[in-house]
This record gives sequence, C-alpha cells and structure tokens, in this order.
Amino acid sequence: MNHIFNLCLIVTCLLIVFTSKADQLTITFTNPVPVAPINCNDTWSEQGVEMEITNDCYFDYGNGYIELYHGILKIDLSNVGIVNKISFSILNTCYEIGFKYYDGNDLIYTEYLDNENNGNLIIYEFENINSAWIEFLNIILSDCNKVTLFDLTIDYNPICETEPISNVRNGDVYLNDACYGVIMTSASGNCFRTKVADSGMLFTEPVECP
Repeated sequence: MNHIFNLCLIVTCLLIVFTSKADQLTITFTNPVPVAPINCNDTWSEQGVEMEITNDCYFDYGNGYIELYHGILKIDLSNVGIVNKISFSILNTCYEIGFKYYDGNDLIYTEYLDNENNGNLIIYEFENINSAWIEFLNIILSDCNKVTLFDLTIDYNPICETEPISNVRNGDVYLNDACYGVIMTSASGNCFRTKVADSGMLFTEPVECP
C-alpha cells in the first residue's frame, strides 16, 4: 500500500502538467504595435512577438514585408514558448544570410543561406528537433544589396501557466519502488514515466496515459 500512496503523492505534487498542443502564428509585417519602426533600435511588436533592427539600420518596413540592406533583425521569442518550427518567405539578393538562434548569450544554432538562389523567392525553414529553448533569433546580412522577408510563421507549444494542486514545503517526495515514477503528458498527448537509473541519471519510458 505504501507504494500506491507514494505514487498518488508524487502525482499531486506536480506543479505543471504539459498538456498543451502546438499552436501557430504568422507575422505579416503589417500590424506593428505601438508604431512601425523608423530608426535604429526601434522596438515593435506583432502578434506579441517583439522585434528590432540594429547595426546598420537602412531598411524598409510595411506593405506585407520588411526589406533589410545591412542591419540585423532581432526577433524576441522568449514569450512564445517552445519553438517547434520557423519559416520565412525570402527574396534573396544577398551574398549570405545568417540565422543565429540564442538562449540568452549562448549561441545554440547557426545556419547560412548563400546566393545560389540570388533573386529568387525561396522558403527558409528551421526545425527545432531537440526542443531547445530559443530566446531570440538574429537575422544577419553580409555583402547585401537587399533581402526581403515575407510571412514569418512560428509553430510553437505555448508556455503553460503554473497550476499548483499541492504545495509541499520543507520535505521530499519519496518513492520506495523503482518500478514507479512521475508520469507526464507530452505536447502530442503521449504519456511518459520519469524514473532514475542507478547512476542517478533521469530517463523516461512510454506508458499508457492514466
């Protein structure tokens, strides 16, 4: 009976239940809040996503696109949640376009598009296969005549609000049977039990959802 009681206790002590489904938003560069950017380091927001242009601020904004010539477009993704996929429509006339993904000051992924598609409309896609936390994206241009960005689309899992169903203070939650663990639901609706190996490393195993 002890292991049943302890299993119930650990479940009630979970603070966040990950039951959110993937969502999507599209930024069309037509609805800036509070106003459209004009100068260097002007910050604006669309669909709740903050953006700014830094460095060389020769750009053109509006009418469903943003044109950059040498500057850096910084896109703040910290309030979105876990980013699954990002895609752009791009009219490329640059020698090279860099996409740099950051978690705070840590650069976690870099990708470059060269001028093989110079003058053509292309689709750029990034898939976050490791579900890394992405705080912001920098789009950096090199030897540019002009690059035009259309329709930024972000697939993401929104941040879940904390909903405590139990508050345990000054103590530990203890399971005395290695068969059991903490069952959590993934964004796709599958359930996994978190357990601990003899080395102390945590691992998960798929289980049927309760």
